[in-house]
Amino acid sequence: MDPFALARRRGIERGLLGRSRVWLVIGVVAWAIRGWRWAARPAPVKVFSGRLEQGESIVITQVPPAPSRRARRRAARAARRAH
Repeated sequence: MDPFALARRRGIERGLLGRSRVWLVIGVVAWAIRGWRWAARPAPVKVFSGRLEQGESIVITQVPPAPSRRARRRAARAARRAH
């Protein structure tokens, strides 16, 4: 679990509802960090903007993600065993 999520939750539970000033401050800081991360996130990239002529089409695809470290290790082990 994200430690900031735990701090946000405990800040609400123990700070606002439980009247603990320390947890309230921790919760406010954790929520401020989350807000800062949200505001600083990268903007989406526009790839195409325009009108399509009659007969034209757009193909929307998604690039597959890079394999995880676990997947790379499994593939390497399988390749070693195949020899």
